[in-house]
Amino acid sequence: MPGNDVLNYSLKSKVALITIDRPPHNMTSV
Repeated sequence: MPGNDVLNYSLKSKVALITIDRPPHNMTSV
């Protein structure tokens, strides 16, 4: 489903932004 691809892309983008914005050690607590 195209909508599902968009959702997955937005989730990956948010994770990427969080990873860039926050120190790496915070990823383990997510």
